Amino acid sequence: MAINKIGDVGAGYLAELLRTNRTLTDIRLRDNLVTDKGAEVLMAALKKNTTLEYLWLFDNKFTKDGVKKLKEFAKTRPNLDIKVCI
Repeated sequence: MAINKIGDVGAGYLAELLRTNRTLTDIRLRDNLVTDKGAEVLMAALKKNTTLEYLWLFDNKFTKDGVKKLKEFAKTRPNLDIKVCI
């Protein structure tokens, strides 16, 4: 799903899917214009979804604070590998 420009709206749709999907294990959202707002909705959905193992968010539009929140969230889910950078 890399380089599709889904932005925060697309991240919201993906979050809806993640709340109920129990088979998807890997999502790579590199360079999709997702901001801190999109990351927040994804993290909220991932509190319910425990099957996702990889969430790669390289090259999006996160602030330093957004990256920090994602890294802190990752610590609560040791079986979820979240990759993120500014």
